[in-house]
Formats: sequence, C-alpha cells, structure tokens
Amino acid sequence: MDESRGDNGTAVLVGRLVRSFRDDLRPNGRRLSQEGLLHLMVARGEEVADNMDRSTLSRWETGERLAPREFLEALGRTCDIPQHVMDRLMSLAGYDGPGDETERESTAATVRDIESQVATIQRDIRSLVDAADSPEPALDAFAVVKSTLRRAALPGVFALAVGFVLNAMGQNGTLALLVYALAVLALVLGRECCDG
Repeated sequence: MDESRGDNGTAVLVGRLVRSFRDDLRPNGRRLSQEGLLHLMVARGEEVADNMDRSTLSRWETGERLAPREFLEALGRTCDIPQHVMDRLMSLAGYDGPGDETERESTAATVRDIESQVATIQRDIRSLVDAADSPEPALDAFAVVKSTLRRAALPGVFALAVGFVLNAMGQNGTLALLVYALAVLALVLGRECCDG
C-alpha cells in the first residue's frame, strides 16, 4: 500500500476526518487510541491493518500524507460509516468511483437488492390500499335477528311465566308489570356481567 502525498490541504482534511471517526468509535466508553484502532481493524478481519503501525496512522491523521483508498475503505467498514459519508470522503480524497470490478459488481448487486425491496414494498402498499378501498361487508340481517331473539328469549319467557303466576294468584296488572320490569332488568344485567 503506497501512500500518496497529494494536495496538502486535502490530506489534512481527510486526516482530520479519519481522526474524528476514530474519536467517535468508543468500544468501552473510552476514546480509541491509534493502536487500538489498528487492533480493532485486524480483529474485524481488515488485512490492510495487519502490517501498519501507529506512526503510519499518525502521518495520515496529521495530513502529512494522504491515507490510501484501501485504508479508508477498511476504516469505513470498521467504524460502520454510512455509505453516503464514505462516498463523500472518497471524493474529497480524490478517489472517485469504485476502485475495481469487484466493487462495481458489489455496488450493482446492492442497487438490484434495493430495487427489489422497493418493488416488494410497492406491492405491499398496493395490496393494503386495495384492501382499504374494498367495500365494507353487507350487514347480515338474519344474524342480527337471530342474535336479538337469542338475547331476548330467556327474559321474555321468564316475564311471561311470572305474569301467569301473578295472574293466577289474583294480583293486579301494576304489580305484574313491576315484577316483569325488575326480572328483565336483573336477567339482562346478569347476562351482561357474565358475557363481559
């Protein structure tokens, strides 16, 4: 990996960004040292950091030399830097576009995956909209009548029986009406308490 001298101002800006990415990476709640970053990169499988030492990283961070593309890409993967930020960093460093055919194929595959996910989401949204636009189900009159009769049958039969019993005992209609109202109220409240 050869270092590029490049534009001194560019190297300084890129170096400051590299340092800020390292400073933001706090695995144990503490700021990561240059050696710590290199060890982390190696631990995450970044071969580019295998033969590096702190002094090389220091030259890149101070802007003495411009960090090479391979290191910046490895840093992006290690620090989980979003792709749009990495694109801007690469552009600032003068590394425009993907570096090799493998990266181009990877980018194309990523674009295809995103397009596929967008198509799936669009299908899901269309099905939701179609489901929301469908007419509400018609009211089933037979079910309503059946439910009403089922709920009213027991209190009605009970009230009728109470009325016959009171009439047989010679009671007047007012008392029968009062007993009927109380019996129906008790049955309806009892049924609601049991159902709820």
